[in-house]
Amino acid sequence: AVGLVVIQNPRIRNIPIAESLAVFRPDYPRKDAPMGNIQDPGNPAIPVILISEPAGRRLVPSLRDIQRRIDESLHPQSVDLGKRAVLAVNVQRVPFATQNVVGLIEGRDPRLRREAVIVGAHYEHDGEYTGQIWPGADDNASGTAGVLELAEAFGNARMSPSRSILLCAFSGEEKGEIGSQHYTDNAVVPLDLTVAMLQMDMIGRNEEVPAPAPPPLHLRPVGDRR
Repeated sequence: AVGLVVIQNPRIRNIPIAESLAVFRPDYPRKDAPMGNIQDPGNPAIPVILISEPAGRRLVPSLRDIQRRIDESLHPQSVDLGKRAVLAVNVQRVPFATQNVVGLIEGRDPRLRREAVIVGAHYEHDGEYTGQIWPGADDNASGTAGVLELAEAFGNARMSPSRSILLCAFSGEEKGEIGSQHYTDNAVVPLDLTVAMLQMDMIGRNEEVPAPAPPPLHLRPVGDRR
């Protein structure tokens, strides 16, 4: 193959091309689409474009008939178009800077303080998309709140832990664990001295185990000092 032209499914509403860009963005999460990064040497070196269904019918007049045969037979359908296409692609990338936030609670043991336990959470979510805000109350403000609570608890503690604790708020998780990858490439505590990593993600609820019923409240009238 020398190129790939993806025509939107004629049985699905015509999604604007702008809304489909997220599916083909160059930083698509590596965990979901290994071919998403065009810099990956394992990617096929061919151009890929997405066109609307009306434009696809101009290229393939029998498009809907081909779709019908595919749906009925559940087998691929091929047709020789006898046409030649010339494609020119211009890609503009706009990078955005962000940051991880880390805090170190130094251990008290002279020997073990060189080692660290990492407690992390990612503080960003999906932001704004087509005018809709995705604040991520549970994913992952809940985990971030947990890290802050631990920071306050250890900061007010009378005694530090034996090992050091590194509290990490990562960014770029939703884009493919970018912040976590940056940390492993630029670790504050050497990875061979990191004995454990506790990642708190979406700790605000548990669908499998219902929340326990709150204990009953025992109220006394004001002024009753018994």
